[in-house]
Amino acid sequence: MMIATEPARALPCVSTRVAGLEPVSHGGASAADLVRQGIDAASVAELIDLSTNVHSYGPPASIAATVARVSLERYPDANAASMREAMARQLGVEPDQVVAGNGSVELIYLLATAYLDPADRALVIGPTFSEYASAIRFCGAESVEYRAAEQDGFRPDVEAIVGLIRTLRPKLVFCCNPNNPTGQVLGEADVRMLLEAVGRVGGLLVLDEAYLPLADTGVFTWSSVDLLESGPVVLLRSVTKDYAVPGLRLGYALAPCGIGQMLNAVRLPWGVNVFAEAVGRTLLTETAYLDGCRARLAHDKSYLLEALSSIQASYISSTTNFCLIRVRGSAGACREALLHHGVIVRDCTSFGLPNYIRVSVQNRRATDRLTRGLAEWQATCGA
Repeated sequence: MMIATEPARALPCVSTRVAGLEPVSHGGASAADLVRQGIDAASVAELIDLSTNVHSYGPPASIAATVARVSLERYPDANAASMREAMARQLGVEPDQVVAGNGSVELIYLLATAYLDPADRALVIGPTFSEYASAIRFCGAESVEYRAAEQDGFRPDVEAIVGLIRTLRPKLVFCCNPNNPTGQVLGEADVRMLLEAVGRVGGLLVLDEAYLPLADTGVFTWSSVDLLESGPVVLLRSVTKDYAVPGLRLGYALAPCGIGQMLNAVRLPWGVNVFAEAVGRTLLTETAYLDGCRARLAHDKSYLLEALSSIQASYISSTTNFCLIRVRGSAGACREALLHHGVIVRDCTSFGLPNYIRVSVQNRRATDRLTRGLAEWQATCGA
């Protein structure tokens, strides 16, 4: 007896906004990926990870006690209201000016979704974090990149950017300050020039300050929070990086009240889990902890740069707790070679820098292992 079969059904077409989008590459590597790249399982646990920009000194001691008191039997606050109120008191702003998210990446996509229509343009000051452009394309808008010149040490030409803003009239301008991966920083006068230009064309400046708290001492002698009274700007901050809690996933934005109220109204509920919610209420008071981290970073960074100079490695001067290194050959091949020396570095090809790797500042043991492997790679490539 013949059994009738239903004809195959066509799947619905994916939205044109997301067709062709691919995941953005990030630092870090899973154990399974490392084994596939030829690293045996026993060696994976011994790898030193320099590919993320999270420092290696561990989180504040207070976090363990805070997390231990958290109950998993209740929902988190859908709007993270109590955490936002605590943060607002500590930062000297209104609760409506604080927007919480599951890391700053969620807030990047929230801003793009809230402001961009398919006919809009957004400007990205690069080379920089790839999630800005991805969030813009996710909304069907046009992503335009200003790219700082390598011969200028990737220092942005602010006057050129202002000219682009006047011409393109972008709805959003993304500026990472200090910048990832170059470590370059714009001072107050430059940032205010950008903000004025963005305001004149009816746009919004998104100032990503994920790396500000751990920047070199003396780099920031002004408070960007003052900008909230000056024009259309949103400041992005990352608790994950400041306090070495990447598994917690917590970021926040500061904005003028009208912008903050709108973003809090449209963000997804329950984006901040109960652990992040509890820790976030008090973590910004850990100023002594951050002071200690900056002091240790200064010492370890000095050792790293001296070690790189000793093997004639070419690096970009950075204000942050990471460093961009130019390598002979491809960054991908260099990364693979360094894996077999027990070090994970960031291949910067996804930043449009196929001859650069990025490394975070860690202790002397990590630096020594990196420079031994890098010296061998340079010798292999005839550097």
